[in-house]
Amino acid sequence: MDDTAGEESLYWLEIPDVRMTLAHRVSPLRGTRAVMARHWFHGSVAVAPSRLIASSTGLIVLDVIRPRQPDGFLELELPTPGCLELHLDAERCTDHLHGYWELRIFSGQAEQIARLLSASA
Repeated sequence: MDDTAGEESLYWLEIPDVRMTLAHRVSPLRGTRAVMARHWFHGSVAVAPSRLIASSTGLIVLDVIRPRQPDGFLELELPTPGCLELHLDAERCTDHLHGYWELRIFSGQAEQIARLLSASA
């Protein structure tokens, strides 16, 4: 998310120092009930219309591209003013993950992130 000298950012909103969780359903043992594995991390978020990148220590953790018809593939919720939840089918919204994932972003700019991610590119 760092720009090289003289280049303009492709992202409309960049937020450093953000707390996030990333969760995925996993089955610990074959035949057992799936549980939610949730990972807390600290990082930054970059958002452009229809795109979000979450990173931590300079590494991209999640690169989400909103599909043209997101129904059922990407859902955004604002359970509180400072929390944005993204529920996504990673096969349709990323090129590096599989299955269903949940990203929670804890930021005072959660509503602004949701608006940008919902906007058309």
